[in-house]
Amino acid sequence: MERDAVFRQAMRRAQAERVQREKQQGRGRGIVSTVLNGHRIVGVGNTVFTSRNWRTFQDFLRDYLIDRLGRDWFNAERAKDIVDQHQIARWVTQAAADMPRLSRKIGDIHVGPLTGAYRAFMNLAYNIYLIEHHAELKTTKTLVASFVDRLKSERADDFVGKLFETYAAAAFLKAGFQLTYENEKDGSSSHVEFAAMFPTTGRKFSVEVKSRNRSPSEEGPTDEVKRLRVGNKLNKALSKNAAHTRIVMIEVNVPDTPTDMFSGWPKSALEQIRATEQMPQPDGSTKPPAYVIVTNRAFHNNLDAVEAQAQVLAAGCQIADFGPDVAFNRLKDILDSHERHKEIFSLIDSMREHYEIPSTFDGENPVFAFSEPKAPPRLRFGETYIVPDVDGREVSARLYNGIVIDTEKVAFCCIKRSMDAISQ
Repeated sequence: MERDAVFRQAMRRAQAERVQREKQQGRGRGIVSTVLNGHRIVGVGNTVFTSRNWRTFQDFLRDYLIDRLGRDWFNAERAKDIVDQHQIARWVTQAAADMPRLSRKIGDIHVGPLTGAYRAFMNLAYNIYLIEHHAELKTTKTLVASFVDRLKSERADDFVGKLFETYAAAAFLKAGFQLTYENEKDGSSSHVEFAAMFPTTGRKFSVEVKSRNRSPSEEGPTDEVKRLRVGNKLNKALSKNAAHTRIVMIEVNVPDTPTDMFSGWPKSALEQIRATEQMPQPDGSTKPPAYVIVTNRAFHNNLDAVEAQAQVLAAGCQIADFGPDVAFNRLKDILDSHERHKEIFSLIDSMREHYEIPSTFDGENPVFAFSEPKAPPRLRFGETYIVPDVDGREVSARLYNGIVIDTEKVAFCCIKRSMDAISQ
């Protein structure tokens, strides 16, 4: 029946839109936003923000982070000479200076590549947004304040440590994990940063985050690779009390951007993990098992570059079948390993897929949302289009299915005219 066909097309359209939103925003709680009387309204946790000036989600993120930091504090930092500004204000100052050189205007928005400075600022804004958006309502205010206070600290160790803790929390949230934060003021025992639960399996993890504060005297990537201190960071992380399976996230914070997993900092980091794995604990016992995820967000040390990205290395400490250097003899062993560690593989897949910062509020592809007026319209399930038939004549047909192959930048669409199905 025609009614059933229309319903199925609506379902396929809804599914396509859900997949598109998830591809941009991750598997956690989506962006909550609408437009009312010309005002863009955005809900974050239990707080509502509104403005007439937000065309893109990144417009909102900029104002959101400044609001959370405190506008008086932020403006006071921006008023200083750039060498005296807090690092966050310095990112904004440099990004503003880079914009005329790299961006172009389409309508009333500016479009261009993300420099390291702009990406650093926007990533921090997005991280804090995700933390607040997913937090339990009764703890939201205290939790966000604990992050902001440390981020505004003039002590480099405080700032760097809390900065990369926001990256760790955001990675888990985008992957769909639910987080519970430890009470940092409880000095009766050592604490990890947070517990992460994967809803699909219910498995819980204790997550400890360590970061390397790069010294200004460390001039070259080669020297810095020797100073990664991954083994030292891992040792300290494993000394913490943990109620669940451990995940240790370590940010090496170097400008090095290797092209493969077995050179540069990844090679050095993996060697240090394996060496640490063999060392006993202070009491003589064997190291506890832990997943070790080492990251490097190179754009933090390449603020004027547009090509500097992020890399991630995942390995196991006392986990024999997890890591890039693990060899398998049978396909079954590979499949079994993926099943045993599926939560971590899901996390790594999300870190790869949900790397970019959303630019639209509704999950719409920015190519269509902010395209030039002459750009072709987006194809939608259930819509009718004029297409050529087998004889080249233009006919009216409805789009009812399709598939996009990203790697080849092509789309195959299935359209239907009367009782005939045509593929092209």
